[in-house]
Amino acid sequence: MNKPGSWLASVWERLIAVQARDEEEARLGRLFNTLMVISIWIVVALSIVFLLMQPLGFLTLRLSWTAAAFPFVMFAFSVFCLVQARRGHVRPMILLYVWVNLIGISAAAWVFDGLVSPAWVLFFWTVTIAGILLTPATALWMTGGVLASYLLMLLLSRAGLYTPPLVPGAAGREYVHMSLVLIMLVFTVGILTYLNMRSLQQALSNLRERSRQLLEAQEELLRKEKLAVLGQVAGSVGHELRNPLGVMSNAVYFLQTVLSDADPTTREYLDIIKSEIASSERIVSDLLDSVRTKPPQPETVGLAELLGQTLRKCSLPPSVSVKLDIPAALPPLRVDPVQIQQVLRNLISNGVEAMPDGGGLEIRALENKPEGTVAISVRDSGSGMAPQVLAKLFQPLFTTKARGIGLGLVVVKNLTQANGGSVQVASVAGRGSVFTVTLPVLIEKGK
Repeated sequence: MNKPGSWLASVWERLIAVQARDEEEARLGRLFNTLMVISIWIVVALSIVFLLMQPLGFLTLRLSWTAAAFPFVMFAFSVFCLVQARRGHVRPMILLYVWVNLIGISAAAWVFDGLVSPAWVLFFWTVTIAGILLTPATALWMTGGVLASYLLMLLLSRAGLYTPPLVPGAAGREYVHMSLVLIMLVFTVGILTYLNMRSLQQALSNLRERSRQLLEAQEELLRKEKLAVLGQVAGSVGHELRNPLGVMSNAVYFLQTVLSDADPTTREYLDIIKSEIASSERIVSDLLDSVRTKPPQPETVGLAELLGQTLRKCSLPPSVSVKLDIPAALPPLRVDPVQIQQVLRNLISNGVEAMPDGGGLEIRALENKPEGTVAISVRDSGSGMAPQVLAKLFQPLFTTKARGIGLGLVVVKNLTQANGGSVQVASVAGRGSVFTVTLPVLIEKGK
């Protein structure tokens, strides 16, 4: 269930949203619509105050209803400006609102109590909006216009050429002035405080987002620099190592063949040599794949079959149990089977190595029909990883293993992305880790 504050915030965002051509116009439109909402509340409050003055005995019925008519008109006008600004007519509505306010307030001051009219206070709102939404020069010109209007009214009054049509009594004037000043101060201080705090919060949010993007860019740059260095040596060193490793592998095979009746110790050491050669070949393969991913050759393959082939190639110790949860109704994948087998093999090997004392390895798959993908998660029950380790997990040459060189997960990421997928990791220290690989499925025509 959504909290009331979240619901109100959502309603507010929809209310002040605008159709804008660029970010600057969107910001200006949202600010103008915010001011329009506040303006609507101000004129509603003024209308209620003016209407209450007659039953309270401060104004006559005629004065009360005439005074309330101006806020009623401004209410309809503010709603019109809000609606039009939401449709994308931001700047024309700002100009129209400011100048109509200037003329309307001048007319209200001319009709209602002249030089001592409470309407003069309303110019504070209009000039403030002009300064915020337009330019400081506009606010300055409007200030000059207000001053000129007051001086003209003063001269006409002194010359006996002007008398306000509607004049409240002394008590009514005092009540009107106090009410109007209170409403304007409360709403204006409230809106300025809101806008300032909202602007500060947005600035802090933008700063945090920019900092996060900068850190990600720095990490990606570091990753590319390391890959560039690896790329300079991977080709020559990789091929130079593969040749002697191949010779050594053939020699071990020959020795195992001709020494089939050798003593157990000799056979054990030959197996050790063979295992270490295979480990070295895997490191060389990871080195080459980490800097030079071959273009994938996509095929239509079933995940269950692909996973079965991968598990048969992995050496799983008896102390590790594997639990599979692969729904039979999963659609086939559209990937390079050789590359994805390598991705799964690396993840399974990492999971096994994370449980030196044994544990459970759980492999699940879940289809996301709207996105046309399947998420494959490999979860271990090992010791997990700290947050600082997670942040560097896919960087080349970063490893927490005593004998690792930090290329296995780089290969996982490169091959997964080459096949149109993505890889994510979640881990809690002491509770194990889960790697999730998301891959595209075969999209049948007509669906």
